[in-house]
Amino acid sequence: MHPKSQLYHACLRDFTIGFADGLTVPFALTAGLSSIGSSRLVVTAGLAELFAGSLSMGLGAYLAASTKKSKETVQCILLRYGCSSYTSARVENEIDGQFLKDFEGEECKAWLSALIMGFSYFIGGLIPMIPYFALEVTTALFASIGITAFILLLFGGVKDYVTTNDKKEAVKGALKTLGVGAAAAAASYGIVRAVNQSGIA
Repeated sequence: MHPKSQLYHACLRDFTIGFADGLTVPFALTAGLSSIGSSRLVVTAGLAELFAGSLSMGLGAYLAASTKKSKETVQCILLRYGCSSYTSARVENEIDGQFLKDFEGEECKAWLSALIMGFSYFIGGLIPMIPYFALEVTTALFASIGITAFILLLFGGVKDYVTTNDKKEAVKGALKTLGVGAAAAAASYGIVRAVNQSGIA
């Protein structure tokens, strides 16, 4: 695969993961907290989770994508694939500079991956929170459910259609994505409501 094509697919993958998690996790959290009945609490806790989640996702993406290459790591790779120590050492000594330069961009790619995943998580997570900035908590909850359900369906359908080019699979993907988001939100809402009514917190 061409390097530019690889980079494109990697960026698309990072965006997809970040956006999907961003839609699901903050949506479940805000839906759960709305059972307490305070828009201000939902916004405050939601924003805290949004920033923490974005940083966490970005850091995770950076650590996953960051690989430091050197002659020593090349030798270790060759040894792992069955080359003798003599052959691996010769390759290590004779390897040209261009080979190593091909890996120097990995640090930059790691930062790009971190930025894309963190940013896409933030955008995805902000969507279900928007109604809480302007509406009363119960109204905001239903508005958030409607907006998020639509985005989950659209996102799930487009994602699966792009990867499979099959309309049936796109419909399945849309419903599956919506189901995951709805299940997470329902579970979060139920748990928070139960804890709040029990007087534990």
